[in-house]
Amino acid sequence: DLAGLLGKMDRAEEGLALMPEVLGLLRGRFGEQHVDIANALNTEAVLRQSAGDLPGAEAVWRDVLAMQRATLGEDHPAVTNTLHIACYLSILHSLPA
Repeated sequence: DLAGLLGKMDRAEEGLALMPEVLGLLRGRFGEQHVDIANALNTEAVLRQSAGDLPGAEAVWRDVLAMQRATLGEDHPAVTNTLHIACYLSILHSLPA
């Protein structure tokens, strides 16, 4: 996962630039709703957070959450984890600067 690796190297903007291609390839292979697409979106959300785009990260994590619920079911641990992260970012986003 080159985009994720770039994020870990403090090169989140470069990783974000790869995400449209990554998501396009995955959607072409799996359609719109698939766990691999949710995982790629999760990477995008992490990159957005690393780049300082908390509102963008929150929005993408909400998309991840919806896709995980649809593909994995409400009781899956990944759903719980993503819900926790989305709530945390929502709180951060609402704090005064």
